[in-house]
Order: sequence, then structure tokens, then C-alpha cells
Amino acid sequence: MLKLDRSARFLHPVARRTLGEAGLRERADLQALIRRSAKEVFAEIGEDLLIIGEEIRPSDIVADRIDLLAIGPDGASVILELKRGSHRMHLLQAASYAGMVQRWASERFAEEFATTLGRAPSEAQAIIDEYLEDATGSLNRRQRLVLVAEGFDAALLAAAEWLHEKHRVDLTCVRVEAFVDGDDEYLAFNRVYPPPRTEPAERPRSESGPGDWDEALTNIRNTALADFVREELRRPGRTSSPERRSVRFWRDGRRIFWMVVKPDFATVGQHGRFDGDVEFWRERLSLPGRIRPRIHDREVGFRLITAEDCQRFRTAFETDLRDVQFRYATEVAAPEDEGPEQEMS
Repeated sequence: MLKLDRSARFLHPVARRTLGEAGLRERADLQALIRRSAKEVFAEIGEDLLIIGEEIRPSDIVADRIDLLAIGPDGASVILELKRGSHRMHLLQAASYAGMVQRWASERFAEEFATTLGRAPSEAQAIIDEYLEDATGSLNRRQRLVLVAEGFDAALLAAAEWLHEKHRVDLTCVRVEAFVDGDDEYLAFNRVYPPPRTEPAERPRSESGPGDWDEALTNIRNTALADFVREELRRPGRTSSPERRSVRFWRDGRRIFWMVVKPDFATVGQHGRFDGDVEFWRERLSLPGRIRPRIHDREVGFRLITAEDCQRFRTAFETDLRDVQFRYATEVAAPEDEGPEQEMS
């Protein structure tokens, strides 16, 4: 990492530190940082995941715990295993957890998520349903592995490549690095396997989703919603992913809303909060009972169904909320010291 000095037109190196040298512990720091800043971290590595919980037992027959358990929009369960430094057993540990989780009934995810949120399982299930691209029977039909560590030795990467290319195991290796510049500290997350440029070719078409918006919208039964998406794709301040059927709404370099399009409705997530936001949306949209805070009260979720819903959402984003101040939960409170870490957390 190099720091730009515009006045001198020079690049200065930023000191790299191991996580140990930076005083970052595996569970109490790295795991907490990823959990509390999940969207920011996942955006760095090209992921869109919903964390279900941390330190979760994959089975009653073992005492081990999954560092972080998440799901993807396609319903895949995602095992995230973290290591300070590197460890050759990293891959085996995550794979064994995936083998146990694949036996879970879908209701188990709502139960674990409810514990994380401190809410009723029915509320947790509603959030999961809104997040999934297809809430009907898609949850946990396949499993993914995401390994996060300071380094990966050649043997582990060779095994990862073999499992991915020959046996279609969906796994990702992410390197985390710490940097220090005076009083400023940085963490960099970079995917080292599979390389981003080769991933689309590595995944079967049936798993990667539609290739463009014309294809993505063919299964949208709600014609008013499909027309709304086509119009939004032509407007400035929008980015999109046809594979995930998602549209993101940006202002001043910050994502304000993201929308996932489903056959009969769209789910919208509001990143951050503003005063009276739940009441604001309940006065404008056709399903006020579906409008609720979520993700530790850091967001608000709602649905768009009718043409009026779509138009009122657009008006709110472009006009009514232009000068509204959003509050973003970016602070990270480090947990109390949990004592010495185990080699295999």
C-alpha cells in the first residue's frame, strides 16, 4: 500500500504489520470487525452476504464452533473461517463444518439468526425471506467456504484449486493485511483464490444467474416492477448486477439503497437510518406492515409491489430525502478480552 502525496507528486510506503504486531486478536478483534462491518468488508471482496451468527456449533456431536455463518442471496450457506497468521488445517476445518451444516433444516438458520438479533424466530425468518432472491426452498441447497487469513501456503492453495476445479466445491480464499500510517490503521481484504477475472468462467451457468438484464427480467411477472427497473437502469447514480437481480442507489459516493428484484415484488434495503424513517415509508408504501428496522437496527427494509410504490420510492430518493441526514453505524466496539486463543478457533 502506497500513500499519495499530491503536493510532492510522490508515493510513500505505508508500514505493513502482522495482525499480532498490530495487536489484533483473532476472535475479539478480527471476527468482531468483520461482523460489525460486514457490508463494507464483503464489498471489498465482491461478496453480498447476510451474517446469521458467530461462534455457532455446526452439530451437537462436536464442541467446535463456526467463526461466522452467513447466507448468500441464492440461499447458499457460507462458512467463514478466520485465521490470524496461516494454518494448513484451515481448509479441512471449514469443509468439516460445511458437511455438518448441509444437514441443517432451513428453520435452523432462522433460529440462529433470531438469537443473534435478539428477536422472535418469525421476525428473523421474515428478514431472511426478504434477503433471498428466491425464498421458496432455496436455503441451504448448497454450501460455500470463505477462508480469511493473513497467508495461505502452497499446499492449501493447491487443495483449494483441486476442490474448486475438479469437484466444483465453491470456496474463496481472502488475505487480510494490516497497515499503519502514524495514528491511522488500515485493514486490506483481497481475494487470492479464485482470481476475480476467472470466477465467472469457473461457475456453472445454473449457479451464476442471468447474464444480462433482458434475461434477468424475463421471469419478473410484475410488469410494473420490470418497467420501473428498466427506467432506473438508465438513470445516473445507479449501479446494478443482473446476476443478482439487484440495483444500488448512490449519492455523493455512498450507497443509500439497494434493491433485489423478485418475480412479484422487490425488496429494498435502506443503508443507515434517519429520524422517523419507518413512519416515513409506512405513509407512502402499500405494505406498511412489512416495513421494519433490521440488522441490529442499522437498516430499514421494505417491499415495492405496485407502480405507485415504485414511483413514490423514486420520488423519495430523488427529492424528499435529498437533504435528509442518514446515520451510519460505523463504530466498532471491541469485545472484552476472551483470554488466550485456541490454535483452531
